[in-house]
Amino acid sequence: MSASQIRKVTFFACLFLVILRVAIGWQFLYEGMYKYKSQFTGKPWSAAGYLKNAKGPFRDHYRSLVHDPDDLEKLDYDKVAAMWDDWEKRFVAKHSDLSDGDKKKLHVFLNGPEPQQWTRNLAELPPGVDVTATYKFVTYDPEKKRLVTTRRLLPREVNKLLALVEVKEDPTEEEKPANDLAKAYQKSVKELGLVCSRLSLKEQLEVSLLWDKDRAGVTITEENQKKLYPDVVGTLDEHRPGDIELYRHALARYEEKLKNVTENGAPDFAQEHLSKQWTELQQKRGELVGPVNAWTAELIRYGEEMLTPEQLTSGGVPMQVTKTDVTNQRTIWALLILGALLILGLFSRVSAFGAALLLLSFYFAMPPLPGVPPAPGPEHSLIVNKNLIEVIACLALASLPTGRWFGVDGFFRRVILRKKD
Repeated sequence: MSASQIRKVTFFACLFLVILRVAIGWQFLYEGMYKYKSQFTGKPWSAAGYLKNAKGPFRDHYRSLVHDPDDLEKLDYDKVAAMWDDWEKRFVAKHSDLSDGDKKKLHVFLNGPEPQQWTRNLAELPPGVDVTATYKFVTYDPEKKRLVTTRRLLPREVNKLLALVEVKEDPTEEEKPANDLAKAYQKSVKELGLVCSRLSLKEQLEVSLLWDKDRAGVTITEENQKKLYPDVVGTLDEHRPGDIELYRHALARYEEKLKNVTENGAPDFAQEHLSKQWTELQQKRGELVGPVNAWTAELIRYGEEMLTPEQLTSGGVPMQVTKTDVTNQRTIWALLILGALLILGLFSRVSAFGAALLLLSFYFAMPPLPGVPPAPGPEHSLIVNKNLIEVIACLALASLPTGRWFGVDGFFRRVILRKKD
């Protein structure tokens, strides 16, 4: 822009254009700072929710920026177990100064004991008690003074072991020694039963995703499965889908209907039905994935509780680095860098154009176009929304040298380049 053209722009026009640039820059910078700081809290910001709910013609592209947008991998036992194993390996590698005892505790918390056995201290078996004769998988180790079981005890098995001795409430002096042994034995058996009832994280995951009839469904095909579910053999429930399979089918139906609406258009009531169906899908996803997320958080918390304050300051170990994390970091740094450049007036026209592109990407994730289901929230827009208005404002700034009027661009032009001349 020549000097004669600048004179045609009034002082107040220049002033408010500079203020507009700084205001947009501040919005970007503050938003980026807020998102960056949240990464070190218990609830880090993520673009996953926004991208998962993308609408319109570019929906597939935006959802592809998120790892596992429908959380189907979290409903796959093998993939979740592998993710947890990977986290344990990286956690132990980062905190190599952990004691062997703590490493073993973490491993048992995740996988259960190896070899598969549960023990409880017991100084001495009561006279005449033979636990192995009752159950072959239960033994007493007189050297280590432990009651051992190589299989989880069921409540009825615990009760049968307890019934091997009788504890008297008011024993005579002669009966007291034997009665004390019986009390100690019953206490050990009860504690052993309690320990056996505590499943490791992987065992809880297995029960939820593979054996829970409501979640995993029932497909009786092999003889061992028929023994596990004898009550459903020969009934309609013999091949009953669970909530996980129903969720997958519902997702497929939704995607098919959404594609039809996007390509061919649909009346408002059909779009409202789709929005309601999507809300119900998200509720179902939360119900199914919620326990897996809770167990994952429990694993991380259990590991971090072993660390000293000095170890905690080195930062946590993320569960896994995914496309979602990459997208989050790119968004945060784009906001920080563009915001700082706009405020400083450095490369002002380029940074304003970059800000417009970033905002345009937000706009196309949920464009208020005809035939596109409306975005959630109180805003009601058609074609033009807040993001598009800010895009236009940034493009206007990109067409004007506001950084030369007030900013680092002007400093370089007036001081550094002049010195060269």
